[in-house]
Amino acid sequence: MGVTELSLLINGKKVTEPEQWAELKVSAAFGVNSNQPEIEIERMSLVMDAAQEVINHVAGGNIFEGMDAELRYREGTNEIQIFEGFIDTSDNYEELAPSFGSEEAPNKISVKFRGKNTITNFTDQIEGVTYGFLYETGVIKDSDFTIIKTAIIKKSSFVEVAMAIISIYIVSKQLTDAIKDIPDSVANVVAHTTGGITGGIAATIYAIVIAVLQIAYIIAIMALLIKMVTDLISLLLPPIVNNKGCKYRTLLDKVCTHYGYTFISPIPELDVFHYLPTKPFTDETGIVSGIIPKNVPTQKGIPSNGDFGYLVTEMFEICKRMFYAKVDVIGNEVHLRNVDDPFWLKTATFTPRIDLNFQSKKYNTFDLKQTRLTTFITDTNDEWTVENYTGTAYEIKTLPISTSNIKNVVIKGLDRTEIPLALGSNKIKLSPVESAMFELAKAADKVAKIFNKRSNLANKIEQNRINVLKVSQNDYSVAKCVPLINGSMPVNHRTILSAKALVVKYHGGKSFVTGKKLGQKILYDAVSMPFTLSDFQKTLKNGTFVMPDGRNAKFRTIPEWQFSSDMVIADIEVQQIYTNKLKEITYEP
Repeated sequence: MGVTELSLLINGKKVTEPEQWAELKVSAAFGVNSNQPEIEIERMSLVMDAAQEVINHVAGGNIFEGMDAELRYREGTNEIQIFEGFIDTSDNYEELAPSFGSEEAPNKISVKFRGKNTITNFTDQIEGVTYGFLYETGVIKDSDFTIIKTAIIKKSSFVEVAMAIISIYIVSKQLTDAIKDIPDSVANVVAHTTGGITGGIAATIYAIVIAVLQIAYIIAIMALLIKMVTDLISLLLPPIVNNKGCKYRTLLDKVCTHYGYTFISPIPELDVFHYLPTKPFTDETGIVSGIIPKNVPTQKGIPSNGDFGYLVTEMFEICKRMFYAKVDVIGNEVHLRNVDDPFWLKTATFTPRIDLNFQSKKYNTFDLKQTRLTTFITDTNDEWTVENYTGTAYEIKTLPISTSNIKNVVIKGLDRTEIPLALGSNKIKLSPVESAMFELAKAADKVAKIFNKRSNLANKIEQNRINVLKVSQNDYSVAKCVPLINGSMPVNHRTILSAKALVVKYHGGKSFVTGKKLGQKILYDAVSMPFTLSDFQKTLKNGTFVMPDGRNAKFRTIPEWQFSSDMVIADIEVQQIYTNKLKEITYEP
């Protein structure tokens, strides 16, 4: 039974329905990043009291603020809400025939209707929003940040350490010899000065210049020596910096809460992975800081304004790439879940009729690429991202199990997923000097115990200097993803966070080979099926469904549908295995 009546409410008030509402056309495009469609509703023509409500709203200077609106329809004896949203007067709002004689008195308008609590509306809300804005307005606070202990360890070898020690010895000897020469230079100046005219003014000046140069030389040597000793200490006893980062879940939850949503995601890594922003400079100035660096920590755990992730939409994009995830809005909840999470099917309410009419059948062979490559990026300012490269990239090549002629193999192309962050490297052991300090601390703890005193020095050294992030210098130009459990990097951090770990756990839906071979799909275009307005309402919330024969399916597009129609022509995809003659070869450099 078709729609018999449609009602329009503006700001909770029932007004005249849109002109020719039964002929309104709607299209829906279902993307790969959401189970909810991007809806395009034809512009509505409003007249009489409906038009006047909107005209008054615009005349009051509120053109950039939507008006709450609701579309309800009657199907048989049931009245059901089909759209809850707002009239967007900023989107090509038009007053038709506004002049009557010498006065402007429009009584008909053309407007755009937008749905509330949809992924499209949520995306529009957060588009262009930055974490700098959220921090400045107090949405994100300093208390939301996490300390990421960071050891600054310049990559070095035993030879470099030995050379540093030798260099310090040579410079120290030069300094000692220079200091020994000072008394002679001073005596020489005094002799020439007290010798009167006969000593010669030129000789006196010469002696003073020599003494000044010697003192300057000593100062320079001392500065060099201090820096060399500081560098050597940094090699043997790396400085620890308490940088500030932020948990992934916190970054996403805060923005959702700000816009009136509850963030929901079952992905456990969101509570483990932390975003560490770039530190392209140290804020250190002056001569002394060049000799003895302060190693200034990051004070704000939000992404820096040059980082990928500074925009809120970029942070969601990072998570979608890492976890092969979709984002949907269900009521007041924003859900971030893996593409193949059973939740999507469990919450689907649309059920197609038995009498489906298939016009064509295709295979999604274009989705299979010869190579799937997932990569993080390295940082030229942090040598450890290159030295500890394993985990940064993972490659999967798909090819036939066997072939009689390799020239006839038509699997081609590259599917590249780049995660624009660097992996953090773990400092898993103590340096020689740290080990000596640890042994002394254990001895001190034992002595304290004899005197019935509590001492925990050894544990403090382990907690502060083992399983912490390590960088080769205090300036790094690529933001990092750092896994933390109870404030420390796990010993097995690469099994938790690496390109391979993420692909194996979350990207199986792309595979034509492993598991249930979820990558293989049958495509049916121009499928004709019974489809009422209540069916369309269900589809707005979730485009997935189960076919009458039990296969999992999803709408791809609904090119055009009218409110008054009882049928729809749509493009759908169905999960179905159509080949078992492929294999995958993996490679982790």
